[in-house]
Amino acid sequence: MASPARLGSERCFRYRKLTGVTAPEAQGTYRERLRVPVAWWFIPVSFLVVLTLGTGRYLGAVAAMVTAVLFVGLVVTGLLRYGAIDLVVDVSGFRAGPHSLPRAALGAAAPLDVAQARALCGPRADARALLMIRGYVPAGVRLDVLDPGNPAPYWYVSSRHPHELAAALNAVRHPAD
Repeated sequence: MASPARLGSERCFRYRKLTGVTAPEAQGTYRERLRVPVAWWFIPVSFLVVLTLGTGRYLGAVAAMVTAVLFVGLVVTGLLRYGAIDLVVDVSGFRAGPHSLPRAALGAAAPLDVAQARALCGPRADARALLMIRGYVPAGVRLDVLDPGNPAPYWYVSSRHPHELAAALNAVRHPAD
């Protein structure tokens, strides 16, 4: 069994390698985690306060505490699950949340500004496309899919850093020899 110091350094190395900070073999790697913004927590917390006070007033303190615990668990679970999307580009391909594309299926990637993203997710959307839209991230990347067995002609993925994501996807497609 490895020592804790060794495990810690391996964990740190893996993270740095995913973010593209180290070594030539990590070129074209990228990692981004999309999280729900803090502002999205204010409405559920305000509702929790009103719900707890109302329940406490009419049903008692025990009912108020049970309501608060259940509601906090539901909100925290819901917002964390909705917001925890990892975008990972590495030598094996691209992963966006639960979906993945192998390197051979990666087509051209183009960063989209807010207006282009809105059009691509609205009137210009293809019903077969995979859309990883997060309402709190207005820009994104369009990634063409080259796999004829995949029914999606392209993927749209929301990203806070669309230019960096598109550059990493294009770098993995055409690695430097």
